[in-house]
Amino acid sequence: MPVNARETALRVLQELESGNRKSEEVLNRLLERTEAGRSDRALARELVSGTLKYRLQCDFVISKFYRHDYAKAAPVLKNILRLGAYQLLHLDRVPRPAAVDECVKLARKFKGDHLSRLVNGVLRKISPKTVLLDEWTAGMEEAARLSVLFSYPEWLVGRWLARYGSGRAEAMLRHGNLPPATAYRVNRLKGTPDEVAGRKGLEGVRRLDDGLDNFLFSQEFTLMEPLLAEGAVSVQNPSQALACLLAAPAPGSTVYDMCAAPGGKSTLMAELMGDNGRIIALDRSARKLERVASNARALGITSIEPKEGDALDFDPGCAPDTILLDAPCTGTGVLGRRA
Repeated sequence: MPVNARETALRVLQELESGNRKSEEVLNRLLERTEAGRSDRALARELVSGTLKYRLQCDFVISKFYRHDYAKAAPVLKNILRLGAYQLLHLDRVPRPAAVDECVKLARKFKGDHLSRLVNGVLRKISPKTVLLDEWTAGMEEAARLSVLFSYPEWLVGRWLARYGSGRAEAMLRHGNLPPATAYRVNRLKGTPDEVAGRKGLEGVRRLDDGLDNFLFSQEFTLMEPLLAEGAVSVQNPSQALACLLAAPAPGSTVYDMCAAPGGKSTLMAELMGDNGRIIALDRSARKLERVASNARALGITSIEPKEGDALDFDPGCAPDTILLDAPCTGTGVLGRRA
């Protein structure tokens, strides 16, 4: 059925209010039920990601224009206002009237005419000219001020200030709010980095060096789509490759990847080994393991064995030569991509 990107985004935000779920999983599930086109899917993803990233700042701004006690507002009303505030403050390509009117329609559908008028009144007051963040935060403690300006938890800002100092902490906060660059790892089983980067149309693609020369950066997904389809490249951030390079698995060896899904590190190690050896790819989620197997097939890799289980008690049945346990969900380095 036809999908409204803003309503899809709102439903994702609502589901996240009532449980420990991942926004990407919820969004993918909702999009699977629709006939959304590429532009609608892209907008829905942008709205979910951006509203989550700037949620703290949006709440701060909305509370300046909300006449009642914003803390007591219904979650659905808060999320509609957050969606609107994010578009008005951070999405220049969305026309202001459209951002307001679509949120008013959502409020009318979910909360009725009275609250639709409230949403209209609040959002029409919000604009880059009326939002004076520097002025409003001038008297705050530094951690609280930067927390609002960059929309990070105050406890995390305070920790970074203590560890890195004001200048570096602010640079980290600013960088985390930039659109994450998409990197593509060259599959050495199907070609060298020079061969892939030398293809027609890829002349402007940026490359890394210092042992990461098989990573390409491109803002144009359409340029890389054919390479993805043939398994010549896969999507992976270079920082995720470092653990694999440090592990340096030897061809013919046995590797035990204890937290494998969706398989980016397992497939990289397979490429490093020339697909010669055995990689036991463990994960607790059967559904995620399907992605591991699918990614391996797309890259032409046969040495990966997806296994379902918990690393706390799973027996790999052998003495592996290399064990990799990389749990990025415990790190703050992924906040820019997974707010």
